Amino acid sequence: MTRNPDQQTRQGRSPAPVPAKVKRTRLGGMWIVLVLGAAVLVLLLVFILMNSNRVDINFFGAHVATPLGVGLLLAAALGVLLVVIPGGGRIIQLKRAARRLHKEREHLAGRLDEVHGATDPAAEEPAVPAAGPSAGQDSGASGTAPERQPSGGRRFLPGRR
Repeated sequence: MTRNPDQQTRQGRSPAPVPAKVKRTRLGGMWIVLVLGAAVLVLLLVFILMNSNRVDINFFGAHVATPLGVGLLLAAALGVLLVVIPGGGRIIQLKRAARRLHKEREHLAGRLDEVHGATDPAAEEPAVPAAGPSAGQDSGASGTAPERQPSGGRRFLPGRR
């Protein structure tokens, strides 16, 4: 005898809990990549086995007789290397340039803090209370500078990025 969920809740039983949505993780993504990689390898194996006719390959004086599928796979691998090697070199070059610019920016920010700290008289004066002027101070004093906000060591020069 089966009961529908409405009858179960009326009899005091709670309905089945709704499962929570599971967040994606790096490990879960790794499994997806692993399964897709295995599928590609199976397809490559089938391709090589179906193209088993022997062909002669001559490359800069080297003479090799291999199955057609293996020859095409080697040609594809060499094509990938022709893209990956210069691309990897460019990535390394850009990382070095970014690191150098970051160091220069931090150096200039420190110098800017030194210059502003040495010439800014407002930095040496005590801060004015936020509640208003204390007794004995003129409420209309125009010589007071606004409080400086801490910059956290990072400032950017105007007009530069």
